[in-house]
Amino acid sequence: LRIPLYRAVDELDPYRVISRLEAHLVRQIFSRLTEFDRHTQRVVPALAHHWESEEDGRIWHFWLRPNVVFHDGTPLEPEDVRYTLLRMRDEPSYFQRLYRHLLDVEIGDGRRIVCRLSDVDHLWPQRLAAANASIVPRHRKPDFARMPIGTGPFRLTRHSEYRITLSAFGHHYRERALLDELDLWFLPSTGLADGFDLRFGHSVSRTQANKGIVRV
Repeated sequence: LRIPLYRAVDELDPYRVISRLEAHLVRQIFSRLTEFDRHTQRVVPALAHHWESEEDGRIWHFWLRPNVVFHDGTPLEPEDVRYTLLRMRDEPSYFQRLYRHLLDVEIGDGRRIVCRLSDVDHLWPQRLAAANASIVPRHRKPDFARMPIGTGPFRLTRHSEYRITLSAFGHHYRERALLDELDLWFLPSTGLADGFDLRFGHSVSRTQANKGIVRV
């Protein structure tokens, strides 16, 4: 699937994105502990297959799925989740205020993650379903913001100044994506675009009437 865009994509570090386009791409590249099901209007399991609370919502226990791997084949460990959550609390960001009441994150038996909060928060699982709460690896390369690695259904295989390519991740913990590849082309609105056509098999050498941009 090839889709034209009116602008280039900024960095794709989940904790830094604030626009709708980047947030949508982050949701394809990364996974979160929980997800929000728009059909049932409920929070459902994702990387965490189960969770429980105690002390009236001040302590939350999450159990991670086994055998989840990042796009580079590295196993997802509880330490990656702990790193992600503490990073959300400690690093300055537009979203930091949502996680300041996180006191600590502990790792328990059976791939259990324990979140201790300073205040009652019955919406904690909902917060962790947001795009900015996507789980990232604790060991990251310097170019992570441009070429991120996650556990989502698509992995980023190209990020140039005019094109982004997402390829289906065959080891996703759920079913494989139906599309093999998504291509996003940056086509700014200029007069030069009049001679460009995105349709398959089109040649600009044909009649002038065939020229134009196919938009979606």
